Amino acid sequence: MMAMVPPTSSGFLPLLESLEDSTAGQPEQTEAYLTIANRLSGDDGTQFLPAVVKHFPRLGKTFQTHISSQNAELSQAALQALGFCVFHVHVVSAISANFAEEILSALSSLVVKSTDKNTCTRALWVISKQNFPTEVVAKKVPEILGALECVRTREDIQSVVMEHESLNVVISLLEQASAQMGEDAVQWAKLVIPLVVHSASKVRLRAAAALEMGLPLLLEKQKEVAAIVEPLMSSKLIPELQKLFSTKNETNVLKLWPLFVRLLGKLLHRGGPFINSLLGLEELGFRSSSPNIKKTAFIAWKSLIDNFALNPGVYKKTACFDLIQLN
Repeated sequence: MMAMVPPTSSGFLPLLESLEDSTAGQPEQTEAYLTIANRLSGDDGTQFLPAVVKHFPRLGKTFQTHISSQNAELSQAALQALGFCVFHVHVVSAISANFAEEILSALSSLVVKSTDKNTCTRALWVISKQNFPTEVVAKKVPEILGALECVRTREDIQSVVMEHESLNVVISLLEQASAQMGEDAVQWAKLVIPLVVHSASKVRLRAAAALEMGLPLLLEKQKEVAAIVEPLMSSKLIPELQKLFSTKNETNVLKLWPLFVRLLGKLLHRGGPFINSLLGLEELGFRSSSPNIKKTAFIAWKSLIDNFALNPGVYKKTACFDLIQLN
């Protein structure tokens, strides 16, 4: 159990009083929030935390006022402090379910309405770091996903950091509210799948992690998800995956291959140019001079055989083709 120290000895109350003072200057309040964030994330956080827990009802009111401030520095400092607060389970335990829902709604609204790129990114960071109870987060999943959809369409705030943080939000929601994310699988699939071929490697890898983590939920709505994936494969994913393969990203491409095979399911049994272009990626793996890449390609190929085994009418043909390719 965390040792509790007298809140008055932590230096928190003067900071809180500054934040509550309507006559205090914004630079002073910005500095107060940054101090709170630094103390919570620093070595003396255990001494500072009890006071934050005790007085969070008051601090929460200042967050509600300042995270949407027109002053970007004040808003971002408040968001930074809020993020460290709602990450700590001790602070979360002092927050009512209703107020937690209000915080998530305010953050989602800020993402949608703010014209400042850094403010939007920081709000997403808070959502990804919060440790609110599952039942609270689940109620807000549709609203949060709606905010992420808005981010995707807003060119004025697009950035690699923003897209990476959006994926962190999706992963957090998958961890905290998997049942609701299963209900909304089609919605977040549209956000995640195109990013597996993003030009920035950290975005690609995070998108792949989200796709792999959420795969069981996506398969529960396979028909709807496959209807999204199929046109994307031809128009964007396969051409971009081919480019990635040629730029030393072979292993990552071949690890994605089985995920797409499982998502597409029986759509692959129709044959034609689509399956041929997908097989072209696998062929690149088999032709590689690297034993590790060939091994990864073989594992990926097995997923296609398993897929075609779902349809006995085409399985024998595919198995024969498999033998021809391997000999």
